[in-house]
Formats: sequence, C-alpha cells, structure tokens
Amino acid sequence: MKKFTKIALIVVLITGIVGGCLAGVGLVFGGSVRSITGNFTNSRLYHVLRRVCRDHEGPWWDMDDDFNDYRHSLGDLDNFNHGSMEQREFLPSEIDSIDIEIYSGKVEIRTIPEDEIRISGLTDQDFLELDTEDRELSLEREYHDYGVMEDLIIEVPESKVFSSLDVHLESGQFLSSGKLSVREGDFTLMSGSVQIELLDAQETDIEMASGDFAVTQTGKLEDYAVRTKCASGHLVLNGEEHAGTTNARYGTAGSLKKIDIESSSGSVAVNFENQ
Repeated sequence: MKKFTKIALIVVLITGIVGGCLAGVGLVFGGSVRSITGNFTNSRLYHVLRRVCRDHEGPWWDMDDDFNDYRHSLGDLDNFNHGSMEQREFLPSEIDSIDIEIYSGKVEIRTIPEDEIRISGLTDQDFLELDTEDRELSLEREYHDYGVMEDLIIEVPESKVFSSLDVHLESGQFLSSGKLSVREGDFTLMSGSVQIELLDAQETDIEMASGDFAVTQTGKLEDYAVRTKCASGHLVLNGEEHAGTTNARYGTAGSLKKIDIESSSGSVAVNFENQ
C-alpha cells in the first residue's frame, strides 16, 4: 500500500470518528437524523466526494448496481460528437425530484403546458443520471474553457409538483420562469446568481456563501415561518431591507410552510406574490 493511500485512509478514519461523535452529540441535544444528513448533502465536501465516486464508476451502464439504476453520462456516448447539442425527454411520472449542480454557464427551468419533461442544450461535458427506483434526476454542468456555452433548458409541465428540487451553484446562473411547484426546495450558492420567478414550496432552504439570490414565493409573508441568519450582506424580505440581520424570525411561528435563510455574504431577496 502506498504511503499516500495509507495517509488518506487514516484521515478518512479520523474524520469519520469525529463526525460520528459530533452527530451523536447533536442527536442527544435534540437534533434529527434528517437535519444532520441534510446539512451534509448541502456541503461542498458532499458534492466533491460525489463527483469523485461518480467518475470512478466508469461505464455509463452499471450492470452490478444493486438498485438497478439507469445511469447515463452524455460524455460516454460513442455517437455524441464534440460540441454538438442533445435533447432528452421524460414522462412526468418518471421524475419525482431534481438535483442540479452548476459549475459554470446557465441552467433554466421553464414551465410548459405540454405533459412532458424536456432537457435541451446538453453537451458532451454535461452529466445526466436518472435513478429509476427513487425517480431522481441528477444533472451536472461542469466548467469548461472552450467556446460559448449553450444554455441548458429544463422544461417541465405547469401541473407537475416535484417532491424536491436541490440546486447547488458554484458559479454561473440558475433561472426559473413560470410557477415552479415543489414540496422542498434546497438552494446552495457559493457564487453566481439565482432568479426564481414564482416558487410554490412547503419548505425553502437558502444557504449562501456569496452571490445574488432572488425569489418570489406564492402567498404572503404571514403564510410562512421565516428564519434568517445573516452574518453580513444584504437581505430584502417582503420588500423591506434588513442589513446585517442575525437570528431573526418573521412571518407566523408554527406555520407549516417554512423558509430558512443562512447567508455569509451576498444579496438575498425573498418577496411574496401577495405582499
């Protein structure tokens, strides 16, 4: 075993032990397993490890997968020409949740009257994965340094309600036009910008390191229990500015609809359809 491999395994072991201890302490003091796993899956470490594991898997057909997932990496297709564009179509019943990672360029979700989910503007640098058991669609737009990137467009039916939408933005842009309906929306920004025209969600989690985030939620402020934790930056809530707000709560305590905002810096604007 190489010296580097031994060191790496030792680091992983120590990190796992420390993480397990901290997780145990969190559970003892009233935390939940869901909150622990949710914070990890929104972290940069999770996304880095996920990319490493995915690249290590190799072929786009994984015949030994116990969960019988369908994995489809566009870059592995023999008939996919460098620089060409592709489109994929799915039935709405095939997809229950969407996970998007953006490292450059622009990704946009548009609502359409047709009863079909279409993804266009895909290149051989993009990664697309459909978990047929969990009905989760994962899409990753990586950074590349050649030419002008085509916008990646995801068209979804107006009547479609997703169980979850997870957007992780390292840089670039994420846009949503029309009314987007999800039960849970998780948005993590390291930099870049997010603009959502209208979001109908039971739970909305926004975590920002920097960048610009703007969303209009359905209903009014009083329909939600809003928690904000902003170390610095600029927060606009329901049209009112709150500079440097820390550990503040707004809306109606105990409401079933929740908005959670954590920001280290940058600009966050959360407005409401009926403000």
